[in-house]
Amino acid sequence: MKKRSWVVRIAVLLAMLALTAACGGGGGGGGGGGGSTALPAGTFIKTTNATNDIGGGFFKNDAYYHLQYLHTANTISASGMITGMAMHYRSDLASTVTCTGVTYKLGGTNLTAFTNTYANNINTGQGGQTTVLSNGIVTFPTGSAGAWATITFTTPFYYNGVDHLVVEMERTAACSSAAFTEAWLNEGYNGVVYSATPGSLTGLAGPYSQNAKFIFSGGDNTVIAKDSAGDNSNNIAPGTAGRTQMLILASDITGTGAITGMAIQPDTITGGTAIGVTVVMANSSPTITNLVADFATNRINSTSTTTVVSNLTYTHPNGMATPVWIPFNNGTFNYNGSSNILVDIIVTAWSGTTHAVDYENVTPVRLVTSGDPAAATGTVRNRSMQPVFRFNGSTMDTVTAGSSSDSYPFSGSASPKRQYLYPATMLGTQGSISKIAFRLKNASNAGAYGNVEVIMGHTVLSSLTTTFASNMVGPSTVYSGSVTIPAGMKAGDWIEIPLSSAFAYDGVSNLVVQVAADTGGVQNSIVADGASSQYTGYHLFTGGRASATGLMNNFIVDQRLWYSK
Repeated sequence: MKKRSWVVRIAVLLAMLALTAACGGGGGGGGGGGGSTALPAGTFIKTTNATNDIGGGFFKNDAYYHLQYLHTANTISASGMITGMAMHYRSDLASTVTCTGVTYKLGGTNLTAFTNTYANNINTGQGGQTTVLSNGIVTFPTGSAGAWATITFTTPFYYNGVDHLVVEMERTAACSSAAFTEAWLNEGYNGVVYSATPGSLTGLAGPYSQNAKFIFSGGDNTVIAKDSAGDNSNNIAPGTAGRTQMLILASDITGTGAITGMAIQPDTITGGTAIGVTVVMANSSPTITNLVADFATNRINSTSTTTVVSNLTYTHPNGMATPVWIPFNNGTFNYNGSSNILVDIIVTAWSGTTHAVDYENVTPVRLVTSGDPAAATGTVRNRSMQPVFRFNGSTMDTVTAGSSSDSYPFSGSASPKRQYLYPATMLGTQGSISKIAFRLKNASNAGAYGNVEVIMGHTVLSSLTTTFASNMVGPSTVYSGSVTIPAGMKAGDWIEIPLSSAFAYDGVSNLVVQVAADTGGVQNSIVADGASSQYTGYHLFTGGRASATGLMNNFIVDQRLWYSK
C-alpha cells in the first residue's frame, strides 16, 4: 500500500543526488553555508531559529546515542517532501569527522512537549514513523563555527505542515571524533529527550530543541510570521475590490524554481467571489527592499515578470480554513532564487462580505494598497502580508485535524459509495494527479476490498447535489481494481491508491472525488472534519454503490493528491 512506483523512486533519487552535489555532501553529509541559490529547481529550505545556543552531543565519540527532537509546525512553517536536513556547527571543525551506524526517523505528533519516554512521544494519531536513513554513514567536513553540514535522506518524508514533527536519531557506534552541532535553549517546553545508554526506554528531557535546516524537494513554503491579525483597511485585495502590491524578500523564501501556486492567509473567511482577478509576479531587484506609492515604479524595478492569473473569477467558500489558494489560470512563475519577489494583485469587483488578512509589522514598506483597481498610486504601509508559495514537486494535501470519521468507503457492510468535494481554493495548483490517499482515523484493520473504483471530475458546483451523476463534468475512471489494507498501519497513516490513469486537474475548477468498493468484511475509518457550516454539501454517500442518489453530510475527509506538471 505504501510503496512508490519505480518512476517516483528514480525521480526522488535524482533529486537527492543533485541536492547532495549542490550542498557539498559526501558520504551522507556535507558542509557549507546553506547555499540556497545553488539548490535544484523546485527545492527550498526552512531554517529553525536559534537563540542562546548550546553544543549538541549527538555527533560525539560516545559509543551510543539516542535522542528525539520536537519541531512544532509553526517553527517549520512549511509542507512538502523533506529529502534532507542540515546541522549547524557550534564550533570550528579542524578535521573531518565520520559517524557510522546512524539512523534517522521522522514522524508526526500532537504533543507540544515531550515526556522522558521515547515511545510516548510518537504514534499519537499523526501516523507512524518513516525511517529516512538506516544505519548510514554521516561525514562532517572541516568548517568554521556557523557552517552547515547537510545530511541527505535515502527515503523522503512527506510532511503535511499541520502536525508537529519528531526527529529521532540513533547512533550505534562512536564517531571518529566530536562534531558539536547546535541546539537552542529556553523553548518553554521540553523539546528533547536524550540518552547515551543502549536499549534505554527513557532519557533526560530538556527545554531546548535543535537548530536545523529542513530541505524540501517541492512543497508549500509558508513564510508569513504573523504578529497582528485582521487587517482589512485600505481594501486589501483579494478580500475586496482594489489593488495590492506586496514585496517578499529573498531571505524569507530561501528557494528556487517554479512556483505553481499562491495562497493568501486571511484571518477569517466569510465567503465571497473575487471577479476579474489579475496577479502578476516578478523577480524584483534584491537591492529594492522598500516599495513606493507609485505602482508602475515598483514594476519597473522588477524583471522576469509573469502574469500567473488573468481575468479570473473565483469563490472563497464560507468559513473555509486558511490559507486560500488563488488558482493560477495563466502560467507558472519561475523564481530565480536570489531576487525579491513582487506580487501585484488586482481585483476588479468583489461580491460578498470582505475578509480580514493577517500581517506582520515590519520597518520597510512592503505593502501598497488602493481601493481602486485602476489606481496609479496607493497607500504605503509598513506591513508584510506574505503569501504561501507552492514550489513544484509537492503534494496537494487537505489536512483538517478533525475529530470526525468516515468509513472511507471501506466498510464492513453493504457496498458503499462516496463523493467528496474539494474547492480549487483548497487545492492550490493544476497538474496531473497520479495517486490519491486518505488518512486513517485509527490503527488499520487488515482487509481486502474488491471492485474498488475511483472516479474524478471537475465541477462548477460549490455544493454537491444528491444525484451522483450530476456532480461532475467529464468524469474519468482513474482506478478500478482491488485494494488491500495491511495490519500495522498507525492512526494518521495514509492509505494510498496509485491511479491506473492520471487525472488532469485544471487548477481552477472545484474537484470531485468518487470512491466505491465492495465490502471487505472489516471497516477502516478515515479522518474527517464535521464542521457543518464550513463544509456544507461537501460529502455525498450511499450504502449501495448502484444507487443513483445518496444522502448529504456536511463534512470533508483528509486527502492527499500526488501531482506533476
